[in-house]
Parts: sequence; structure tokens; C-alpha cells
Amino acid sequence: FVDRSTSCIKLLGAYIGADAVAADLLLQEIHAKLEECFSKVRKVDGHEGLLLLRHSLIPRMGYILRTHDPVVSAKAAAEFDDFLTDTMEFFTDATLDQRAKIIMGLPTKLGGLGMPPPTLIANAAYTASVAAARIPVDLPPATYNEMRQQVPNQHNNTEAIFAAQLQAIIDDPTVAASSFAEAVGIFLPAGPETSGSGA
Repeated sequence: FVDRSTSCIKLLGAYIGADAVAADLLLQEIHAKLEECFSKVRKVDGHEGLLLLRHSLIPRMGYILRTHDPVVSAKAAAEFDDFLTDTMEFFTDATLDQRAKIIMGLPTKLGGLGMPPPTLIANAAYTASVAAARIPVDLPPATYNEMRQQVPNQHNNTEAIFAAQLQAIIDDPTVAASSFAEAVGIFLPAGPETSGSGA
């Protein structure tokens, strides 16, 4: 018997039990892993390093976000954010201001790098996971698939977040072109207020 109010257990890669205990255990577990993984990424060429971040490390964190309440994953997500920011500054030899961090997280179709900070999408990821898990698995395939189409998914949950962030960059005439954006060759469409502004 496990007292969930004071302890927790690990099941299928997720900690279940007291939020505070689970959060600390999760952070301890991934800290060493993140330190090792990001250290190795820095040893490869910048382009290959970006691909490793997008297609290997980011998805790993995605599983944690989908299987833990944001209250539990908050510390681990913040840790990942710090490692990600430090590594991108290493690759670009530039300091990431708020604009640069937004660009980094935007999907590539919106002019970004497709590497959203976990702290930004944690709630959207977990909400979508919970909604999908509530669908009975013993339904006929056609009915199950139909219900899956009706529940919120992570992609839809984050679309509004990214769109709002992109619009904030475009509409803000006080934001200068980022040295980070220049370093990775990203150019955002300029709104009427920023059209013609210098880099």
C-alpha cells in the first residue's frame, strides 16, 4: 500500500502520487540525463545539433509533459528551458532576448525553429492527453476514431498560443531585429508598424 498523499510510485514512466514528491523525483531523474544529452549535442555541428534538439530531445520532454500534471512537470520543464536556451546561445553566439525565444518556439511554418519551451506548452500537452485518455478503448474502431477527432489535441491547443506570440512580435514596433534571428537566418514578416525598420 502506497500513501499517495506523502509519496508516489513510477508507472509507465510517470510519477503518480503526492505532487511535491513527484515533482522533485522527476527533476532529479531528468537533470543528469539533460546535462549529458545537451553536453553531447554541443559537440556536433550547429546544424546537426539543431536537428538533434528538434527530433530527439524535444520529443523526450513531450512525453513527460503529456504524462504529468503541469504542477508536477513545472520544475523539470523549467530545467529543460534553461538547458535549451543555453545551448541555442552556444550555437548562435548570441544572447536570446524574449523575441528570440518566441522565434525559437514557433513552428517552422510560422518562421520559427519548431522548438517550443516546455513551460509554454505543458498545460496544452497534458490537457490533450487527459482528453484522449477519457475515450473508452473498447469502442468500435470507427466510433473511437470519430471521438478522437472531436477531443482537443495538442496541435490545436498550441496553435492559438503560437499565433498570439507571432502577432505580438509583428505588431510591436519597439522590438528590434534579434541577433539570434540573424544568426540562424530567420526573417519574420513585418507588419505595417515595423516595415522598413533597420536590423
